[in-house]
Amino acid sequence: MPRRSTEIYTYPNTSYSLTNKYVTDHGYAQLPLAGPQASPTADTCAIVRLHAGVCKRVLAIEAVRAGKHPTLPTLAAELVDPSGIREVLISTEIDTSAPQIEADQASRSFAIRAIYTYALSRPPTPQEKLRAGSIPMDATAPESNSVLLSAVTDADAHLQWEPPV
Repeated sequence: MPRRSTEIYTYPNTSYSLTNKYVTDHGYAQLPLAGPQASPTADTCAIVRLHAGVCKRVLAIEAVRAGKHPTLPTLAAELVDPSGIREVLISTEIDTSAPQIEADQASRSFAIRAIYTYALSRPPTPQEKLRAGSIPMDATAPESNSVLLSAVTDADAHLQWEPPV
């Protein structure tokens, strides 16, 4: 495991979040039907299948650091996840902002936000894990932070939710 810099103690991250969002396009398109509607309950569109499902993983990082700009990780341009899904980095967005003056009127804090989008060779199946990653202050290996997709979906692959009480 790579050693983490001790610089985080001199210039600590005051806030750091990392999220992985899996976005699947199931390959359908909604096409409006031409002409007047035959009745109030008649379909006004056709739903057609254009292609098999495709998926992207969107990794978002937001960090705030006291005294120095936060450091973003160096990401691989191409990789294979533990399930054998090939991922290719297709876009990178980095947002910076002006430093904030702290309450002591002398110190500054710096913020950065980055979004990395990977195209996946296929969508994950319910029996595969979704990666969550690790933040710099966490000594846990990123590979061990994952969520089994079937643990958060029902048999029909719909997200589980609890109705409000």
